[in-house]
Amino acid sequence: MQKTKKSKRIFSILLAVILVVTLLPMVTLPTIAKAEGETIKKVSTFEALKTEIANYASSNVDVIIELHDSIDIEELTDTYGLLVNANSKGKTLTIKSEDGLKCAIKQTKAAGNSAIIKILAGAKVVFQDIILDGNQGVGEASGKGLTIMGDVTIEEGTIIKNCKPGNSGGGVTIASGGKLTMRGGSIEDNTSHNGGGGIYIGSNGTFIMNGGTIKNNANSSLSSSGGGVSSDGGTFIMSGGTIENNTTNISNGGGVFST
Repeated sequence: MQKTKKSKRIFSILLAVILVVTLLPMVTLPTIAKAEGETIKKVSTFEALKTEIANYASSNVDVIIELHDSIDIEELTDTYGLLVNANSKGKTLTIKSEDGLKCAIKQTKAAGNSAIIKILAGAKVVFQDIILDGNQGVGEASGKGLTIMGDVTIEEGTIIKNCKPGNSGGGVTIASGGKLTMRGGSIEDNTSHNGGGGIYIGSNGTFIMNGGTIKNNANSSLSSSGGGVSSDGGTFIMSGGTIENNTTNISNGGGVFST
């Protein structure tokens, strides 16, 4: 009889424990907050950044890559350190620093005419609150910041600086069919050996400047113009922002030159 009572007591205790557990709020692992239809990837190494940029091409949702540390470019081809391929679904890739940080993607070796990042046609990329640093002084030429063949937006807090390629477009080259919209940020302290110390707009390229600053860039050529912006058959529309203190070795277009 005593044994039966003891068993009943143990059974009652177990039922009580089960009841309490079921009433407790469910505990979940922390997740990265994201809006519907987008995914956020946090990276701190070159390989991780390269992988997530590659994954964007097949993504069904917009992709946000957040850097929580500065990253050095560890590999180079003749034209780029990092390559953004087209996304056939029209999704957007945003590359930014983690909130509260100011991270850089930096060139670390002589890069010739290679861009830190090359964006192909069919890709949509937004840069926000991040530094692209050509690290001028590393070798004879330290490459350019961006080569744009797709659709790129530069937002507030983005800085493209210290780039020195051996050809046109110190900070940015907008190739045929490429489009750059500048809403904020700065393109500064870049040097080209041909047109466009800050930005070079190629034939059928488009540059829309709604904000931001293009400053302290130089074109070191003795035969071409455009210290800040040079347009060679492209389209340049400026409705805001500032272009200042850019220089060229000849008399034409210290700030802007267009043909």
